[in-house]
Amino acid sequence: MRPPAEPPPTDPRLRRDEARPVEVFPARPLRLSEEVVGVAAGVWMLTGLFLDGLAHVELRPDSFFTPWHLVLYSGFAAASASAVVPVLRRRSSSQSWRAAMPEGHGWTSVGIAIFGVGAVSTSRGTRSSGSR
Repeated sequence: MRPPAEPPPTDPRLRRDEARPVEVFPARPLRLSEEVVGVAAGVWMLTGLFLDGLAHVELRPDSFFTPWHLVLYSGFAAASASAVVPVLRRRSSSQSWRAAMPEGHGWTSVGIAIFGVGAVSTSRGTRSSGSR
């Protein structure tokens, strides 16, 4: 005869092998000022995206070092900083990076990485071929 199954713990912070709760620190939501900075940086980056698209439509000379790319990539840097700085401020030495991220910012970090890889590969391709 098998022993009865252990009932699930009532407190989700309890592990089956421990009797004491595991410390869980939910990340604080962004402050209004942090959200405003993030929106402004996103608008800055999108403005650069539209300027870059306009330059391509008008068949302007293209290289990596153009004014419209400056607006696009500086906006990306500002948007990335507006996403990373709140995580750096919230993280304590006893807390993981993931736990310090506000809800929904996991995908933001994935997007930053993908855009960053694309920007680096574009700059290398432009330097080696002279254009895209």
